[in-house]
Amino acid sequence: MVPQRAQKGFDQTLICIAQSSYETTSEPLSGTSGSKALATSGRKLKSLQNSSYFIVATQFDKKIKTLLSDNGEEYVNHDLHNFLHQYGIVHQTTCAYTPQHNGVVERKNHRHLEVVRASLFQARMPHHFWREALCSAAYLINRTPSSTLQYQTPSQTLSTLLTMPSTPNLKPRLFGCVAYVQVYSHQRGKLNPCALRCVFVG
Repeated sequence: MVPQRAQKGFDQTLICIAQSSYETTSEPLSGTSGSKALATSGRKLKSLQNSSYFIVATQFDKKIKTLLSDNGEEYVNHDLHNFLHQYGIVHQTTCAYTPQHNGVVERKNHRHLEVVRASLFQARMPHHFWREALCSAAYLINRTPSSTLQYQTPSQTLSTLLTMPSTPNLKPRLFGCVAYVQVYSHQRGKLNPCALRCVFVG
């Protein structure tokens, strides 16, 4: 997905999907135009794979066995190949110019874009907040029932397959709604406001 450059300089998104539960994670990447940008994206992807591997191994007591991707240079490179080889992870790639071979990801991309577009439109927020809207979309989709999963949510399916770590969740909030952030007493004067009016982005 390449909507436009976000506030922090990201204009690409890496979407990862667990095959068994369809749990989705999204991570921002810098653009992949030019060798320097490709190298940066490759290193970021390797770092994400490295952290994801150990999170799955330590928190879920499982191992990543296969990575399925297209033939983008951010996936097909020396650094990532060495990492996958080191941990015995099989890297499968689709045929060139056939995105339908990775249909699950393509459909997820389309679904995420729909939610991002609706969220930004409803909240009347500028397009450069697409990264925050995307993270919010992934959170919502992971908690939306799916007919593919017998009308369970991806998060519910993942929790039945694996021992989930205990993570407290905030009460649901609408993307783009008004939120107030407390200003601690040592950060304000006696007559200053106790909170700042903000916009909730996740």
